[in-house]
Amino acid sequence: NLTVEITDFSHGAKCLAATPDGYVWYTQYQSDAVFRVSPCGELTTFKTPTANSQPYGLAADAEGNIWFTEKDAGQIGVINSKGEVKEYPLPPCDSCDLVSPPAHQRPTSITLGPDGLMWFLAGYTVGTIDKNGKITQRYNPTAIQVEICHAIVTGPDGNLWVGYERFAAEDQQITIFPLENTAIINVPHPIASGPDDALWFLEDADKVTRLSI
Repeated sequence: NLTVEITDFSHGAKCLAATPDGYVWYTQYQSDAVFRVSPCGELTTFKTPTANSQPYGLAADAEGNIWFTEKDAGQIGVINSKGEVKEYPLPPCDSCDLVSPPAHQRPTSITLGPDGLMWFLAGYTVGTIDKNGKITQRYNPTAIQVEICHAIVTGPDGNLWVGYERFAAEDQQITIFPLENTAIINVPHPIASGPDDALWFLEDADKVTRLSI
């Protein structure tokens, strides 16, 4: 077993991602950095070019590049195999329901989609970014999900999930699986695709939920 101690909790360690090479990556949203932990415990820091960017979610693509969201900067970042960091600003969204600051420009979660694109959740929109940095808006989830749900994931069925909403990337069809209690405290945040052909949700109401696919 390997334990890496984080001694400064003021920077807000946020999300984790593991890569096939044995490395573990995580973000600290108040330190403007993404961190990599090697299998032997060596810690490497990758600073974002933009100050006050608040790195949040992160995920690896098929080539091993690490993509991450910058919540306050309104950007998607990527760290390539050479350790170079690039950032791509989210474009304006004329059809989005805006708040202040614009919710559609505050990306949180990101995941590798079944089509090889990186899919991300940014407030009132779900979008994709390709390896060249081209960003495309895909759809707007329902209000109960989008206002506070910070997670998007590719499920074991090959579809994208935002909370309890299933989005089929191939034909753009959306299927909603209603919550038993639609109170805000029951909306899911982290989502994980389990080895049992199911999705696992952690809800704000101190509850773990399993959804069989």
